[in-house]
Amino acid sequence: MSPTGGGTFYWTLTLHNDSGNAPALEVPLTGSCRSKPCRQEVMNYAVTDLDDATEVNEVTDHAAAHGELTARFELYHLMGVQAIGATFDLLYPDGTLAVENVPLAATGSVTNEGAVCTVLTGFPPAFYPATLGVYTARVTAVSSNGIPMTDEFRFSTSGGECRARGNVQ
Repeated sequence: MSPTGGGTFYWTLTLHNDSGNAPALEVPLTGSCRSKPCRQEVMNYAVTDLDDATEVNEVTDHAAAHGELTARFELYHLMGVQAIGATFDLLYPDGTLAVENVPLAATGSVTNEGAVCTVLTGFPPAFYPATLGVYTARVTAVSSNGIPMTDEFRFSTSGGECRARGNVQ
Protein backbone atom coordinates (compact mmCIF):
# COMPACT_ATOMS: atom_id res chain seq x y z
CA MET A 1 0.00 0.00 0.00
CA SER A 2 1.36 3.38 -0.98
CA PRO A 3 0.37 6.48 1.02
CA THR A 4 -1.60 9.04 -0.99
CA GLY A 5 -0.76 12.08 1.15
CA GLY A 6 1.80 13.31 3.62
CA GLY A 7 2.02 12.12 7.18
CA THR A 8 2.91 9.08 9.28
CA PHE A 9 1.57 5.65 8.36
CA TYR A 10 1.44 2.35 10.27
CA TRP A 11 1.02 -1.14 8.88
CA THR A 12 1.90 -4.73 9.69
CA LEU A 13 4.03 -7.15 7.70
CA THR A 14 2.96 -10.77 8.22
CA LEU A 15 5.55 -13.51 7.64
CA HIS A 16 4.04 -16.97 7.18
CA ASN A 17 6.03 -20.08 8.03
CA ASP A 18 4.79 -22.94 5.86
CA SER A 19 6.61 -25.61 7.83
CA GLY A 20 3.73 -25.85 10.28
CA ASN A 21 5.87 -25.77 13.42
CA ALA A 22 5.69 -21.99 14.05
CA PRO A 23 2.88 -19.46 13.88
CA ALA A 24 2.88 -16.50 11.52
CA LEU A 25 5.13 -13.65 12.63
CA GLU A 26 3.74 -10.11 12.59
CA VAL A 27 6.16 -7.18 12.27
CA PRO A 28 4.79 -3.67 12.93
CA LEU A 29 6.09 -1.03 10.51
CA THR A 30 5.98 2.75 10.64
CA GLY A 31 6.76 5.13 7.79
CA SER A 32 6.25 8.74 6.81
CA CYS A 33 6.29 10.81 3.66
CA ARG A 34 5.83 14.36 2.47
CA SER A 35 2.68 15.34 0.64
CA LYS A 36 4.81 16.92 -2.13
CA PRO A 37 8.30 16.10 -3.34
CA CYS A 38 10.91 18.27 -1.67
CA ARG A 39 12.30 20.44 -4.43
CA GLN A 40 15.65 22.19 -4.31
CA GLU A 41 15.60 25.76 -3.21
CA VAL A 42 18.05 28.62 -3.56
CA MET A 43 18.04 30.08 -0.06
CA ASN A 44 20.39 32.99 -0.79
CA TYR A 45 22.56 34.34 -3.58
CA ALA A 46 25.13 37.05 -4.17
CA VAL A 47 26.65 38.39 -7.37
CA THR A 48 29.61 40.62 -6.54
CA ASP A 49 32.53 42.30 -8.27
CA LEU A 50 36.00 43.43 -7.26
CA ASP A 51 34.76 46.95 -6.51
CA ASP A 52 34.12 47.19 -2.78
CA ALA A 53 31.98 50.29 -3.34
CA THR A 54 29.11 48.36 -4.92
CA GLU A 55 26.41 46.55 -2.99
CA VAL A 56 25.76 42.81 -3.10
CA ASN A 57 23.83 42.00 -6.29
CA GLU A 58 24.89 45.31 -7.83
CA VAL A 59 28.02 45.20 -9.96
CA THR A 60 29.73 47.60 -12.35
CA ASP A 61 29.51 47.24 -16.10
CA HIS A 62 33.32 47.46 -16.12
CA ALA A 63 33.59 44.37 -13.89
CA ALA A 64 31.16 42.43 -16.11
CA ALA A 65 33.07 43.37 -19.28
CA HIS A 66 36.40 42.35 -17.73
CA GLY A 67 35.43 39.03 -16.11
CA GLU A 68 35.62 40.33 -12.54
CA LEU A 69 32.34 38.88 -11.22
CA THR A 70 31.73 36.18 -8.64
CA ALA A 71 28.38 34.41 -8.27
CA ARG A 72 27.57 32.52 -5.07
CA PHE A 73 24.41 30.49 -4.53
CA GLU A 74 23.24 28.71 -1.35
CA LEU A 75 21.16 25.70 -2.42
CA TYR A 76 19.13 23.46 -0.14
CA HIS A 77 17.57 20.08 -0.64
CA LEU A 78 16.58 17.61 2.07
CA MET A 79 18.87 14.96 0.52
CA GLY A 80 21.71 17.37 -0.42
CA VAL A 81 22.85 18.95 -3.68
CA GLN A 82 25.28 17.59 -6.28
CA ALA A 83 28.03 19.95 -7.38
CA ILE A 84 28.73 17.84 -10.47
CA GLY A 85 27.07 19.43 -13.47
CA ALA A 86 25.80 22.53 -11.63
CA THR A 87 25.90 25.61 -13.88
CA PHE A 88 24.43 29.05 -14.32
CA ASP A 89 23.63 31.36 -17.21
CA LEU A 90 23.53 35.16 -17.29
CA LEU A 91 20.81 36.86 -19.28
CA TYR A 92 20.91 40.48 -20.41
CA PRO A 93 18.17 42.86 -19.21
CA ASP A 94 16.29 42.19 -22.48
CA GLY A 95 16.32 38.42 -21.79
CA THR A 96 18.94 37.43 -24.37
CA LEU A 97 21.84 35.23 -23.32
CA ALA A 98 25.06 36.95 -22.16
CA VAL A 99 26.95 33.79 -21.05
CA GLU A 100 25.81 30.21 -20.55
CA ASN A 101 26.79 27.06 -18.70
CA VAL A 102 29.22 28.75 -16.31
CA PRO A 103 30.40 25.91 -14.05
CA LEU A 104 29.61 26.04 -10.35
CA ALA A 105 31.81 24.37 -7.74
CA ALA A 106 30.89 23.43 -4.18
CA THR A 107 32.88 25.73 -1.90
CA GLY A 108 31.40 24.80 1.47
CA SER A 109 28.17 24.79 3.40
CA VAL A 110 26.22 27.29 5.51
CA THR A 111 23.12 27.13 7.67
CA ASN A 112 20.34 29.37 6.43
CA GLU A 113 16.98 29.48 8.27
CA GLY A 114 17.87 26.18 9.94
CA ALA A 115 18.64 24.45 6.63
CA VAL A 116 22.15 23.22 5.84
CA CYS A 117 22.86 24.57 2.36
CA THR A 118 25.52 23.69 -0.18
CA VAL A 119 27.39 26.79 -1.35
CA LEU A 120 28.07 26.78 -5.10
CA THR A 121 30.41 29.44 -6.54
CA GLY A 122 31.21 30.36 -10.13
CA PHE A 123 33.10 33.00 -12.08
CA PRO A 124 31.44 34.17 -15.30
CA PRO A 125 33.83 35.10 -18.11
CA ALA A 126 34.03 38.63 -19.47
CA PHE A 127 31.15 39.51 -21.77
CA TYR A 128 30.56 42.45 -24.02
CA PRO A 129 28.58 44.57 -24.29
CA ALA A 130 28.09 44.82 -20.54
CA THR A 131 25.00 47.00 -20.69
CA LEU A 132 23.44 48.69 -17.66
CA GLY A 133 20.29 47.20 -16.21
CA VAL A 134 18.91 44.25 -14.28
CA TYR A 135 20.38 40.90 -15.33
CA THR A 136 19.03 37.43 -14.59
CA ALA A 137 21.15 34.57 -13.26
CA ARG A 138 19.59 31.21 -14.16
CA VAL A 139 20.90 28.40 -11.92
CA THR A 140 20.69 24.70 -12.81
CA ALA A 141 21.60 21.98 -10.32
CA VAL A 142 20.62 18.42 -9.36
CA SER A 143 19.79 17.16 -5.88
CA SER A 144 21.62 14.12 -4.56
CA ASN A 145 18.54 12.00 -5.33
CA GLY A 146 18.55 13.07 -8.99
CA ILE A 147 15.87 15.79 -9.06
CA PRO A 148 16.90 18.63 -11.42
CA MET A 149 16.15 22.28 -10.62
CA THR A 150 16.42 25.53 -12.56
CA ASP A 151 15.69 28.85 -10.89
CA GLU A 152 16.24 32.52 -11.76
CA PHE A 153 17.57 35.47 -9.75
CA ARG A 154 18.26 39.10 -10.59
CA PHE A 155 21.12 41.52 -10.06
CA SER A 156 21.90 44.90 -11.57
CA THR A 157 24.83 46.70 -13.15
CA SER A 158 25.74 50.29 -12.47
CA GLY A 159 28.04 52.60 -14.43
CA GLY A 160 31.66 52.17 -13.46
CA GLU A 161 34.70 54.09 -14.40
CA CYS A 162 36.69 52.97 -17.41
CA ARG A 163 40.12 51.86 -16.27
CA ALA A 164 43.09 50.81 -18.32
CA ARG A 165 44.00 47.15 -18.03
CA GLY A 166 47.50 45.80 -18.04
CA ASN A 167 50.80 47.35 -17.02
CA VAL A 168 51.00 51.11 -17.14
CA GLN A 169 54.58 52.39 -17.60
